[in-house]
This record gives sequence, structure tokens and C-alpha cells, in this order.
Amino acid sequence: MDPVTSIEKVSQGLKNSSKGHINETLVSDYLEKKGWEIVCRNNRFFGVEIDLIAKKKNLHILVEVKSLNHYFILEKILNLKQKRRLQKVGSMLSEEFKGDFCLFLATVNSKQKISFFQLVD
Repeated sequence: MDPVTSIEKVSQGLKNSSKGHINETLVSDYLEKKGWEIVCRNNRFFGVEIDLIAKKKNLHILVEVKSLNHYFILEKILNLKQKRRLQKVGSMLSEEFKGDFCLFLATVNSKQKISFFQLVD
């Protein structure tokens, strides 16, 4: 592999990682302002990394955060395999936490506008 190419890939990965972290913080702050308690961020459960878990009363939400640069198609941003994996973790966590879990996709656009989409079967 060309050293320049590998450096560019590492640089792009760091840029995407910091952008992802910023957007997760934006979503986390937004949820807290709406009265949600952030239970955890960037934890692995059953081999799957979960961006955010928040709680309000007896309801838990599992939130996958994605950055957007332009118009999108929901199925392209979170494919069926990813959605199923998150649903499985949500189901397993609902048993462990003894409460309901809802699965959400939070998108953050280039102007830092946050949108939420509940993911259902």
C-alpha cells in the first residue's frame, strides 16, 4: 500500500471519528435538554457498539447517530443488517434493564440540525 494513501485513510478516519463524536455530543446535549438521562455513550453490548442509551422514566432509547452532508435515503444510511443488529441488542437490553427499549436513528446535518427517526419492524 502506498504510504500516502494509508496516511490519507488514517487522517480521514480521524476526521470522521471527531465529527461523529461532535454529533453524538450534540444529540446527547439535545436529549438532556429534553429531560432524558444519558445512561451511556459509545459502549459495546453483545458485540455491537451503541452510540447512546438514554432513559426517561421507565423508557430507554437506543440511539444510532449518523452525520449527513446532503439529502439522504434512510435505507442507505442504516442498512437492514445494521438495523437488525441494533434491534437485537435493544431486545436483549430490555430484558436486562427490565424496561422497554425503543430504537432511534438521529441524523445531524451540516448545519447541525438534528432529526430523529424511530426504527420499527
